[in-house]
Amino acid sequence: MNELLPYAYGGAVILILILIFDIRQRRKFNTILKQSNGVEPLLMKQTAATKLNKLQNVLSAVQSANTALYNKVSQKLDETMHDYNTGKMPLPEYTNRLDLILNYINKHAKR
Repeated sequence: MNELLPYAYGGAVILILILIFDIRQRRKFNTILKQSNGVEPLLMKQTAATKLNKLQNVLSAVQSANTALYNKVSQKLDETMHDYNTGKMPLPEYTNRLDLILNYINKHAKR
């Protein structure tokens, strides 16, 4: 029985070290979570910029072919961009609206 005692002490020390490491990592993680709480997701922002760029390219192509569609869509796009830039619309809704506008142009410009 005496030969097992050092292994028990060693196991207890390892367990304590693991618990200390876990507590430190949780504190670091919670600190990072608190700091990044109000930050918008970077990939979603990049996606919105890509959609906006694509939308503007498609709009410039539609401008001469279908003036009524161009006027309607550009007005809706301006409203959407204004709402997002003033903070009335969150980023996920902004990207969703850009998708809807792009789908609307693709659907009606094909005719």
